[in-house]
Amino acid sequence: MADPGRRPRTFVIGRHSDCDIVISEETVSRFHAELVQSSDGHLFLANRNSSGLWVGRNGQWVEWSRPDYVQEGEYVVLGTYQTTISDLLRRAPGR
Repeated sequence: MADPGRRPRTFVIGRHSDCDIVISEETVSRFHAELVQSSDGHLFLANRNSSGLWVGRNGQWVEWSRPDYVQEGEYVVLGTYQTTISDLLRRAPGR
């Protein structure tokens, strides 16, 4: 159930200094992806028309071409930079 006091939060991920989560890696686009945390705590990852967004799911890499839900423990690759959803959340402002 959603917490009425909790609002959805959107974190822009990319190389540009205006991003919420900055990844200083040349293969990461300036505005690569968005990670949304819904009011009920679910996580949603969306590609921002960049090339090279993959999620490790069920023992294989899935190219991330359309928005979908993700889990904190899943691996993600932006360009050639590999991390986890959990690590991205730790780097998000206000976390």
